[in-house]
Amino acid sequence: MNVFPFYDDILITLHTGGILRLMASQQYTEDLIRVDLRIFSAYTDNQQGILWMGTDGAGVVKFTKRDALVTNLMLNRMSSSVSGQVRGIMTDRYGTLWVGTKGDGLIRIPDYQKEIDLKTLSVYSPKGKWALTDYVRGPNFYPVFMLKKKAQGDDFWVGMSDSLLYYYSYQSDKLIRVGGSIRYPAEIHGLYEENDSVLWVVTLGSGLIKVVLDKSHEIPEIKRFRRFRCFAEQKELVEYSSLWVQGDSILWLGSRGQGLVRFDIRKYEYQVYSLRTMLGKAVDDVLCLCEYDNNHFFVGTTAGLVSVEINGRNIVPSYIGREQGLVNEMIHGIVKDDAGILWMGTNKGMIKYDPVSGGSYTYYYSKGIEIGEFSDDSYYRSPYNGDLFLGGVDGLLYMNDSQSSIPEYYPELILRKLIIDREEVNLNRFYSADRKQILLSEEQNTFSLQFVALDYLNSDIEYAYILEGYDEKWSLFSKENEAMFKNVPPGEYLLRIRYKKDVLDTVYKEYSVAIKIAPFWYHTIWAYLTLVLLIILCLAGYIYKLHRKGFFERLARAWAVSKGLGEIQQENLLVKASALGNWVAFFPYCNQPEQITFIQRIIEIIEENLDKEELGPTFLAERMHISPRQFSRKFKDLSGITPSDFIKKYRMEKAAQLLLETDMSIQEVIESIGISSRPYFYKEFADKYGTTPKNYRAHHKAGTLTESES
Repeated sequence: MNVFPFYDDILITLHTGGILRLMASQQYTEDLIRVDLRIFSAYTDNQQGILWMGTDGAGVVKFTKRDALVTNLMLNRMSSSVSGQVRGIMTDRYGTLWVGTKGDGLIRIPDYQKEIDLKTLSVYSPKGKWALTDYVRGPNFYPVFMLKKKAQGDDFWVGMSDSLLYYYSYQSDKLIRVGGSIRYPAEIHGLYEENDSVLWVVTLGSGLIKVVLDKSHEIPEIKRFRRFRCFAEQKELVEYSSLWVQGDSILWLGSRGQGLVRFDIRKYEYQVYSLRTMLGKAVDDVLCLCEYDNNHFFVGTTAGLVSVEINGRNIVPSYIGREQGLVNEMIHGIVKDDAGILWMGTNKGMIKYDPVSGGSYTYYYSKGIEIGEFSDDSYYRSPYNGDLFLGGVDGLLYMNDSQSSIPEYYPELILRKLIIDREEVNLNRFYSADRKQILLSEEQNTFSLQFVALDYLNSDIEYAYILEGYDEKWSLFSKENEAMFKNVPPGEYLLRIRYKKDVLDTVYKEYSVAIKIAPFWYHTIWAYLTLVLLIILCLAGYIYKLHRKGFFERLARAWAVSKGLGEIQQENLLVKASALGNWVAFFPYCNQPEQITFIQRIIEIIEENLDKEELGPTFLAERMHISPRQFSRKFKDLSGITPSDFIKKYRMEKAAQLLLETDMSIQEVIESIGISSRPYFYKEFADKYGTTPKNYRAHHKAGTLTESES
């Protein structure tokens, strides 16, 4: 027999089998547990409060105190007849928890913070009240989407899915229907009391409705109502999921598919804000709204979280999603605690998000959370004790600030594995003698290190790392516990690993180890110096050999010759310009003296015979005493155009010159350039100068020819 203290209790191991637990909370009442175990040894881990026990045949058994962040209230444990997911949530000043369900009406849980007595639970619907133990779901469907305490008294409004208004009366202990109807089929998801007789009702199906009550009767009646129609891109907005009231006159409405609507109940004015247009993200399908301060609120959507800051009638939204570390982007509900931390129910777990640091942490069936998928409308903070509530498809959970700020125990981090080129090796063989450094060679520069902080109660630890000297920035915090590196250059580095359990942690637990990668011998500094010296010696020997063979003398003579050729080419250009005059630009490839002489002679023949109609390539070839084919090829090689095109350009240039410098008639000009067809001349002249010969002469002489005509 061994005796161990375990928190406030006392555990006694029995050699015959089992553990006798003396429970301090019940005046050390005896409780025999695990009679199937025979225990021979035990060890107490005081840091984490774990009792390890060695058994006969069952291995090592761990005993711990329940480590839960939240308290779960699962509907199927209360009654097998309740199958609807949790939607509306509210508490009252009596410590009662009210839960709206999607199909099973309203559930009342008295003294929810104490151990729940199933016999005290009740179910309410428009048909009446039943004890939960006697409740059997019938053919009728009673969804409750919203619970909202009245401004006066203890009674509260109940939003359901028909065109009727209901409220719960403490005096009558039942749901009471308000007289009259709003006549529009709708689900009521939000309600604001402007005063004791005017309600603003936010619905999914009929938009925003103002209801005026007649309270002169024992049960209020709907005196009149008005439906306000809002439009965005010619589409009417009728589906609102959520409501936040700014001040006493501005309603912010979350729309399913169209973003946000700001409605002024004093002026009856509205403005629609498309978050998708402003952010470039598909975040117009709004599921919930949460106030952060007077001019700042958060929007939960089907595709991420949006922070909205208000500046008059303008808003400044910013997106928080997967790229910013938010693992699950479908946000069903948001509540804020006293520290400004947001707790969000998603389609896959609960997220803790710090708007200041931007850090987030996801709880998915961890820290005692038994709800994996959360639902719309079911987010609430109790105004009486600050408890935070989030509802899901099979129950709800709640917590308070003391639960959310329990200090965490951080174990030391250890390196588990070293993997080089995808093959696990013995890490101990690579440590230095003082075990302060990991030694690798250059051929081992692609490697990974696996590490872990051994927490036997909570394995949800997030890690970030950096290899100083190689990485430029820290990796993002994640549950990945392996640092991988590829082709790391030789050198000395420091691997730093941070780890944390909570989004609020700003001073992280840190581990570091030095890593040295030795280069190949031919990558050392001495090898590089030797190689440079050899290259210098080889170059010096080669230069000396060239000198002995007279290479540099020949190079100097060649440079002198090239300099003389350059001067000759410059002289040829001057000769060319002098010989060809205004036509020099037409012969870019004519550079040699014999070529210049050849072109100069052609121009002279053209000028002498310009008035002859037969002037053409054949005529010129005969005068130059070469064949027409050889003449045309040589002319085009020097000018880039055919002889016929050049003759045409020459005639038009000459005609323009005669029009401006002589008083010859246009017909005389035509005859002097060897053209017999007047229409042909007019056409070619207009193509070149953009006007008729007559206008060309008149405009030039008057000095008014425009740049386009020239």
